[in-house]
Amino acid sequence: MVEKMDKSQYLQIAKKINLANFDDFMDHYHLTQGQLLGIIDSALHTNISLLQATSLKKILQKKQSLFQLTDTKVGIVSDIHIGHSQMNWDYVYRAYDFFAENDIFTVFNLGDLFHGFYYKSKNNPNRSVFECYSQLVDFETHYPAGFTTFLIHGNHEKRFEEVGMDLWEHIPARRDDVFSIGEGRCCVTLGKSILSLNHPTLTKDFIPPDNNVLLSLTGHGHAFYKNKNHLSVTTCSDFALEKNSYGLAVPGFAILEDNGKQLNFKGYSLEEKEPREVLQYSFVKKR
Repeated sequence: MVEKMDKSQYLQIAKKINLANFDDFMDHYHLTQGQLLGIIDSALHTNISLLQATSLKKILQKKQSLFQLTDTKVGIVSDIHIGHSQMNWDYVYRAYDFFAENDIFTVFNLGDLFHGFYYKSKNNPNRSVFECYSQLVDFETHYPAGFTTFLIHGNHEKRFEEVGMDLWEHIPARRDDVFSIGEGRCCVTLGKSILSLNHPTLTKDFIPPDNNVLLSLTGHGHAFYKNKNHLSVTTCSDFALEKNSYGLAVPGFAILEDNGKQLNFKGYSLEEKEPREVLQYSFVKKR
């Protein structure tokens, strides 16, 4: 496993890998695509030859994007925290209703879909498993249907691992319209632009680098805020809003639209009866 490797092993992989044997290296070392891309990116920051660096950069450019979307509009939700006392299904339904009203049927979920076990239950294994299992039942029963939702696993999804539950198996077993696509980060292509979808996992897992990314969308912050081409998307529940001292801390969601020349991001608040647009940003697409 990657956790048992040292830096010399990372460099040995980076020296031998190419586009043709990329998948073979994933299988041989039991690595995810994100972990292998992280190893390559780490090698680029060492003292390697120009020829090696050029080869590794080509691999990143070809492999860091998981898939290409044909949609021109996508919805974005984050930090729903199923199982928490401040989780709000009404917000989730209202967000997805808004998507449907605007002909949006592809949604990015930026992590912490589940809350996982409460830390007060950590020393009670049976209680921890029960809490996680109950959240899976709620997800199966109540999560909006009729959409394709792509999910990034965040730090609260990691809690399921601590009780021996693999969400990569449990989610597809319960729903065929919600797809896990990465832990911590995943890159996708919208039109000709690469997007990075993120949620910190508070671990040292390797994640794909941000090379050639036009826009980076991140969960975890529970507020809307922008830093250059990095956008944090607020929570779609009431969870931890009072802890924010930066950004626009409101329950809400977002829409990202590709008009051919630029990506337009709109953030919406759910504080009132009808969703209200509270911010808008545009990002010129790379040629």
